[in-house]
Amino acid sequence: MSGPTGDLTPSDQGQPPVDPGDGGVHGGPGALLDPHDAVSRRTLFTISGAAALAGTTMGITAGGLAAQMTRTRRSPDTAPDTAPVPRLAPTDMTVTSGDLPHGLADPVPAFGTLLAFDVTPAARRTSHTTRAAASAFLRGTGPIPTQPSGGVGVSGLDLSPTNLQVTPGIGASLLDAVGLAGRRPEAFVDLPRFAVDRLDPRVCDGDLLVQVGAEDPMRLAGAVQQVLSLAGDGVRLRWSRSGFKATAAASQHPTGTPRNLMGHRDGSANPPLGTVRWDYTVRVPTPGWMRDGSYLVVRQIRIDLTRWFAEPADVRDRAIGRDTTSGAPLGGHGEFETADLSARDASGQPVIPRSAHLRLANQVNTRAARTYRRSWNYDDGFDGFDASGRRQAGLVFVAWQSDICRGSTPIQQSLDAGHDGLSDYLTHFGSAVFAIPARGDDDYPGQSLLES
Repeated sequence: MSGPTGDLTPSDQGQPPVDPGDGGVHGGPGALLDPHDAVSRRTLFTISGAAALAGTTMGITAGGLAAQMTRTRRSPDTAPDTAPVPRLAPTDMTVTSGDLPHGLADPVPAFGTLLAFDVTPAARRTSHTTRAAASAFLRGTGPIPTQPSGGVGVSGLDLSPTNLQVTPGIGASLLDAVGLAGRRPEAFVDLPRFAVDRLDPRVCDGDLLVQVGAEDPMRLAGAVQQVLSLAGDGVRLRWSRSGFKATAAASQHPTGTPRNLMGHRDGSANPPLGTVRWDYTVRVPTPGWMRDGSYLVVRQIRIDLTRWFAEPADVRDRAIGRDTTSGAPLGGHGEFETADLSARDASGQPVIPRSAHLRLANQVNTRAARTYRRSWNYDDGFDGFDASGRRQAGLVFVAWQSDICRGSTPIQQSLDAGHDGLSDYLTHFGSAVFAIPARGDDDYPGQSLLES
């Protein structure tokens, strides 16, 4: 399936007006929202407990969403609240939401693993057996225990439940296999072929996805083992990718935007959690089995770090369009300052180059497209089969959105068309899209679809 190709305005998307902000690194979400923007049409957070010192972790367990979100309808035109919405970092606060995909409204854990699965040929004999295998697997991903017993997940023993997030999703290929292609939402489209794509089919797509995140790598390893144990004879692993970012304990500024391996802040332009803009960016508003869910785009991007760091600092900054140290748009002073795309230097050239990633990912160039980034870095070390000894490292680009047609697709198309200054350093080798249903009243995400 393919999405619409005409220009999209904010009113087309049911979103607030576009700000002249800037996009994030590697296909960011577009303009930055004023941190005083209003709380969403649904109040997104029920917060319990007091904030502790920066660097402590949240106590959220998969399947243990203790408080339901207070649901309040609000039009995007409603006047904003005056209280600022902070950019949250892991603390001992428990942030829970009753109907969003698990973990989406929580801070990104320091460590994560994405696992894509296919239903096995034996279980794929009929649409009925395929549904049964998928349902059994998804049902098991909810109550991942925090204290595993037996021989599964024992690496997680003796650890507190450090922000464990387990988020299952459904691939379009599963809908085809179970005879539900007609119930595929218009917003759930395949990505087109991009100019930067050098895709390896072995690390693309999948019938099912489970994203696991934790603030501790041992807790993550235990949870991943438990997810793998659910596969049985019905599903098999297709690909996996593990990633990391700075831990809150190690960060000088735990609430700050994390950096990627290129040294730049990653996600500066994300809409702040709990705002109207965040809600409209990530949450599916239309009726049906995906209501209150979100669509996930995963891109595995190798970065030529040797070549990148061989460049002078000013060349790297101009490729991004931001200052490395401060994160400010070129010509600006602060990370969250609105980029001035019209600014010129003494010679009359744009201060933010025409091919700068920030400029091309800006909403004015992407038909108002926006996503919410929750990415990790990855590092596989050095490739022993490569005579040049290139380091196999890069970005696990994870972007959430309410509509792929109005999110990742137009952003990457703008980057391609403008010859993104980063593209010479990047290799996009993995790509996948998944529907991530909200749990709602279902026993497991997607139950109302697969058991219909």
